[in-house]
Amino acid sequence: MDQKTNKERLFEEFPPISTAQWMDKIKADLKGADFDRKLVWHNENFDVQPFYRENQRTEVNYLDVEPNNFPFVRSTKDKNDWEIRQKIYAKTPVEANQIAKEAVKRGVVGLSFDAMEITDLASLSVLLHGLDLEAVSINFRASKNYLKLTTLIIEYVKDSEFEAHKLKGSMSFDSLAYRLIHDKYYESLDLNMTELLVLINTIKTDLPGFRVLSVNAAHFHNAGATTVQELAFGLSAGSEYLQQLSERGMDVNSVLPFMSFNFAIGSSYFMEIAKFRAARLLWAYIAEAYGAKKESSKAYIHAVTANWNKTLFDPYVNMLRTTTESMSAGIAGVDAMTILPFDNVYNTENEFASRIARNQQVIIKEEAHLDKVLDPASGSYYIEHLTDSLVQAAWDLFLKIDEQGGYAKALENGFVQQQIAQSAQKKDQAVASRKKDILGTNQFPNQLESMLENIVREVKPDHEGIRRYRASEAFEKVRLDTEIAIKNGGKRPIVFLLTFGNLNMRKARASFVANFFAAAGYEIIDNAGFEFPEQGAKAAMKAKADIVVLCSADDEYLGLAMKVNDYFNYEEKKPHLLVAGFPKDDIDSLKEMGVENFIHVKTNMLETLQKYNQMLGIL
Repeated sequence: MDQKTNKERLFEEFPPISTAQWMDKIKADLKGADFDRKLVWHNENFDVQPFYRENQRTEVNYLDVEPNNFPFVRSTKDKNDWEIRQKIYAKTPVEANQIAKEAVKRGVVGLSFDAMEITDLASLSVLLHGLDLEAVSINFRASKNYLKLTTLIIEYVKDSEFEAHKLKGSMSFDSLAYRLIHDKYYESLDLNMTELLVLINTIKTDLPGFRVLSVNAAHFHNAGATTVQELAFGLSAGSEYLQQLSERGMDVNSVLPFMSFNFAIGSSYFMEIAKFRAARLLWAYIAEAYGAKKESSKAYIHAVTANWNKTLFDPYVNMLRTTTESMSAGIAGVDAMTILPFDNVYNTENEFASRIARNQQVIIKEEAHLDKVLDPASGSYYIEHLTDSLVQAAWDLFLKIDEQGGYAKALENGFVQQQIAQSAQKKDQAVASRKKDILGTNQFPNQLESMLENIVREVKPDHEGIRRYRASEAFEKVRLDTEIAIKNGGKRPIVFLLTFGNLNMRKARASFVANFFAAAGYEIIDNAGFEFPEQGAKAAMKAKADIVVLCSADDEYLGLAMKVNDYFNYEEKKPHLLVAGFPKDDIDSLKEMGVENFIHVKTNMLETLQKYNQMLGIL
């Protein structure tokens, strides 16, 4: 009798294939192309291979750990549920209260308030009126005085019918982040740490569910840091707080329940999943090194969608970005999540954008059921290796900071700022040259779109220290400058695509150039192709083109450029003559024939658009 299981019979039909066989097949398909250059992702501090095998799982030593068990790489919970949190934008406590009540009706269980205007019990009472504080968490940011705010909350709760131990929430006290952004402390490191000590002692009895210390690692991400830097600097800042409070006599087990980490969620889908898993593991070992009990060493993580990759132009693409980001965080098992509205870049609070942001989380819970499985990524060879690679790289950087005397010292000597600035510069260069695509901004822009009139508010973070920004800002300035010039009575620059000769080459290059100059808000005139160069030159002049780009095959450019330039020489005002591509053997000759620039894949797009804005009188 056959004792084989159905599974065993199934896999008999699929004989095992070795890694060597896979590599032979891949190399054959590459047809001589370099495997390392074509398929290996040289990411930040480590390489990411195009495929991983089951036998490589033995290299990772925590795979057999159950969820909600130390070092918590898989989860810190018994079920993969998270708090749907909404950031409330409002000018007054009355308005904020109204928005909050509506948000709770629509599925939100965590509210994030700007506390700058909460200065007395009356304003706090207005803000929280009608909210069930045992059912929703209340989280405060940007308070003028956190200790006073804490006292007000305790007073409010005592005057209400709520049971204090059932209340949950947080405050964004983070003097190290303040130092990073403003290049100074609230007062001084010593005074701020003493204030934090008092804050924790004040709240631990009356509001034991409040996490008053927030380590805001999202600032690193939104300043252009790498994933490894965001992890290492965030965890190092958390370690600095434990060190400072320990030196002041506080047991770490009394500190940890009042801490939370705020990480950004970036657009690298699998990398972000791995990041949150790595953060939990590393923090568990860091806390343990300070003498924490295993149960206390769980990292509480609030994830918020990043600002760095969001755009002003084609803003609905931001919905796609935040959707994949929320999925990364949900799969990774974060404790709370905030999705910022898709129009957060330029608009004020509005119900449509807030509703979309809320519903994205509701959908991935109620329809995609991401909250029903603990650590869905577990066992994925790829994600497990990403997690382990991030752990190793972030730990190496953490140790470098520790060698300098800790995070506060590393801030003082500029190490943290310098590291992030170097990363940001590389990222900016990648965006400028389109090695890094930003859909709707430097790639596939909507030529007909105008955003100048839609800008209700311009988000300009105040910073004397680290610079928080968005990757698309420089491109957006170029395009907005064009819109401003048109609004002030100027002419929209016209780019005329003079297509000629080889059908495939001219179409491909015309499409490339149209995409290129549309990013500056220029009008693009494409053409089906001209039989004679002079026809194209005449049509360009009739269209009053400011820029004419020759779109053809490399071997046709010399003759085409000569005839077009000869025609333009008879005109009083010659347009700028460019070539699509880089025919390296004919560059000098083409320049002699009046070609002033070459548009190709290695062109620095941003610098080129800035140059033509200046040449055309837009700046």
